[in-house]
Amino acid sequence: MSQRLADASVAARAKQALARHRTLRRFDFSPSAVRGRLALRGDVDTREQYREAERVAAALDAVRAVANEVTVDGRPVADADPSSADTAYHTVRRGDTLSEIARRYGVSVQQLRRLNDQTSSLQPGERIRVR
Repeated sequence: MSQRLADASVAARAKQALARHRTLRRFDFSPSAVRGRLALRGDVDTREQYREAERVAAALDAVRAVANEVTVDGRPVADADPSSADTAYHTVRRGDTLSEIARRYGVSVQQLRRLNDQTSSLQPGERIRVR
């Protein structure tokens, strides 16, 4: 009985932490826990939000492992961790914007800026890192 209460507490704290997070609060997550292993379910818009939800949940006390079952736009995320995938680049074309490129590659504008040393203006022909 005490283990079930502890698991329920972990799941409730995960839901609260996700609801307090600025970029994740608009999404509905359904965490559940069994012996410190947290299963995280829900749907987000980008892979960065997917990863951020996992980071927020993993940072909680008493969480030993996170099974991230969150989907991105209703689709499951590939088993391979996108952050460990090969580096990818995009060659900027006339009219490209950071937000369009971010959407195309499933990352956030902030992630693109971090990968490219805070790039704010784009030049046609410029090669930027997207992963």
